[in-house]
Order: sequence, then C-alpha cells, then structure tokens
Amino acid sequence: MYVIAISNEKGGTGKSTTALNVASALAERGHRTLLVDLDPSYGLTRMLGADAADFEVTVREVLRADHDATVRQATQGAKHVSSNLFFVPGHPDLAVIETMRRGEIRWPWIVKEALDEVAEAYEFAVLDCPPGVAFFPINAYVAADLLLIPIQSEYIALTSLPKIGEVLAEIPADARPGTYLVLPTMYDGRTKHAQEFMNMLKEQHPENLSKHIIKRTVGISDSSIAGKPFIHYDHDHEASCAYRGVAEEIIHEWQGREQA
Repeated sequence: MYVIAISNEKGGTGKSTTALNVASALAERGHRTLLVDLDPSYGLTRMLGADAADFEVTVREVLRADHDATVRQATQGAKHVSSNLFFVPGHPDLAVIETMRRGEIRWPWIVKEALDEVAEAYEFAVLDCPPGVAFFPINAYVAADLLLIPIQSEYIALTSLPKIGEVLAEIPADARPGTYLVLPTMYDGRTKHAQEFMNMLKEQHPENLSKHIIKRTVGISDSSIAGKPFIHYDHDHEASCAYRGVAEEIIHEWQGREQA
C-alpha cells in the first residue's frame, strides 16, 4: 500500500478538498483507495456526507490505547463516490489521543502500525492531516511514502514550507516520506501577486513542484455542500482535470518505487 500524507502547517490551504479529490481520482482509475480522516474538524468525513456520530467505530477508537478497534472495523465504503473508495471516519475528540499517547516512546508510529493491518487490502491510502506539524501530521509523515503539500497561492503561505522541512529533518531518514510534492491551490493567475508567488515556488522547489495548479473556483465549495468530490460534481472543469493530473503524478511515483 502506497501512503500519501496531505499536510500543511497552515490552515485553509485545501487539504481536505485535495485529499477527497485526489483519492477519488485514484479510485476512478480502478485503484482501491483508503481515505483516513486525521483532522479533529473531520471536514473530510463531512465532505463525504457523513458525521462522526453516525459510526460506532472511528479513527478515535482505532488509535486509543485503551481500545482494541482496528482500521478494518472502522472502514466505511464510499460507494456513492466509487466502489473503489473507502474511508475511516474522523472524530472531534481526537485531541484525547495525543493526550493519552504522546508520552509513549513510539508515538510517531501509532498511525503507521494501525495501517499495517490493511496494507494488502488497498493500493493507496490518503491521510488527511489537521493544520500544524504536531502529533497527527508527524504520525502521517512516518506512515507516508509521499507527502503532498497543498499551498495557498499567497506569499505568507511560503513560510509554512520551511517549518515542515524542519520537522521532517528530525524524523529518522528511514521513517520519513521518500519524496514530497507541492501543489499550488486557490490560484488566481489574473493577479501579479499570484504570478510572483508561482515564480518563487518554482525557484525554491524546482524538482518537487506539481505540474498542476488548482485554480480558485466557487464550485469546489458547492461540491462539498453536495457531498461529492469536485471531480464528479463538475467532471470536465479545469480543476477536476488538475486533480486527476495530480493523481497521475502520484501513480507515477508509486510505479517508480514498485519497479525500483
């Protein structure tokens, strides 16, 4: 199973939207894909038309030290999106997990060890992280093969990337993601600000910048209200094509690792 962590130190960059649409694009290509909602706001779960209260077992129960629930027990089908898409619901009380388990020596491996149970059941797992670079993002980095960083197309957003780099540097080399991909989101090419931002991003991350850009569009918010990934809400929209392109980049990385 190839694991993608979707994370940024800054909030409001489109992490959950990216998680849902990239995972849906992978599933659309016929790959069994598991979404895991690690954000206490559980926005990804709600985007799928669900609520934490709908389920007896969520990611909270899976990760609690005093509970023996498994990822397999928590997994739900997202058949209204694709027969190849599955998800582990989030929960607003995830903060209790950090309180309970932060003192453990191997706390950064908690999510990875939970996912090991289903490693043979899926080709991809997509982990949606909360903002910041604390407990859950670090767990996701340790579990991930690839780190996908959606970044809002504004100067101030650039300050988040060094912080992520600092955290990654503290993780043992054999436990951190093998590569990363920076994905510009909410881009408005009509502004000089956005154009200059892209030039800076190309200079700073020439080898790890996605070939695709997610442009600002109101329809993405509308798709969330409709409980659908945007790529299904407006199939041929430029942003939908971009999300599918990002999925293709991930597939390329995955295939390269498999052939190595």
